[in-house]
Amino acid sequence: MNSYREVIDQLKSDARLRLFLNATETKLAEILKPIEELNGNEGFTVGDYNESPFAGFHPSAVRMVLMDDDYYLGCRANHFVLIFGQSEALNDGYGWNDCVVRLANHKGGLCVTVFIFADEEVR
Repeated sequence: MNSYREVIDQLKSDARLRLFLNATETKLAEILKPIEELNGNEGFTVGDYNESPFAGFHPSAVRMVLMDDDYYLGCRANHFVLIFGQSEALNDGYGWNDCVVRLANHKGGLCVTVFIFADEEVR
């Protein structure tokens, strides 16, 4: 049997997945906040983490946002691939934390950023 906390965490994760898949691009940009970025020119930028959110990342849904050479979630591109999943590195003691990995390419430079939902604290 699952604990109360596990049930609540699963319901929250399910709700976030629905929001991720159904929100407009504008709304999605409002509810995500970056926590780690990787790009071809600068490499990793890591806040207070000892382990990268890319370590133990488990994707569960993919979404593509199409723009016309515009900025979205801090990167300029035409195509943005957003991957919803959970990272073992962001474990809060009750389970893996939901996050979104954004991939975008502009003029040959790949931009990769990990976002958590704005209602979450970085652990």
